[in-house]
Amino acid sequence: MSTDESSEGLLLVLADPGPDITLEEYNDWYDNEHAPLRLTVEGFQTALRYKANDTAQPGWLALYDLTDPDVITSDAYKAINLNQSQRENDIIAKSKMLNRRVYSHISTQTSPRLSPSALPAKYVLIVSVDAKPEDEADLNKWYAVEHMDAISKVPGWLRGRRYKLVSTKELAGQADKDTPPATKYLSVHEWDRPDYRSTKEFKEMYDTPWSVQVSNYLTRREPRTFELYKDFGKPR
Repeated sequence: MSTDESSEGLLLVLADPGPDITLEEYNDWYDNEHAPLRLTVEGFQTALRYKANDTAQPGWLALYDLTDPDVITSDAYKAINLNQSQRENDIIAKSKMLNRRVYSHISTQTSPRLSPSALPAKYVLIVSVDAKPEDEADLNKWYAVEHMDAISKVPGWLRGRRYKLVSTKELAGQADKDTPPATKYLSVHEWDRPDYRSTKEFKEMYDTPWSVQVSNYLTRREPRTFELYKDFGKPR
């Protein structure tokens, strides 16, 4: 496997328009105004939207690669929020969830068969986890020594990235106040086939003694699966 650490930050947004906005209106705003505008900010490298293909909520995910997590506190990024349109203000106020999470990069590993044309991948698995402070060193060691290597052997795997939470903010006006906070650690795995979770290799990688030990001390583990909806291209 090879590594690529050119993007030191990630902006992840979990979204749910809720009952007060039609999906057509919401997608028109997100696809033609909200996401493209972010690619005008220096430090944004990619902009991708995904639709959930599991049964969990929320149903929408956006991922933005950043040169650095500090891009979110830059004057340029603050300016687009201060000058956002009335439509953007109205939609955010009516939304059920627009949960913004900023992460710093820990590591990236890629499949030897990964080519530039394979990205963005059609399928993505995100795994959010928390552990007690005294177990975090072992969790990080497990990822580095065993787990990333094991998941790389699952058919269809293209790339895996790990992140640590920097900041989080709920922007939606109709957000549920009881929504659990973001976890400290995030993994993003990209795939070229949808059935990877049913493979023998995927199921067996969680049966090792070390994996069982890790699962026993995790305080939260939230896997979600999504399918690519729109690639907004490169910065403008």
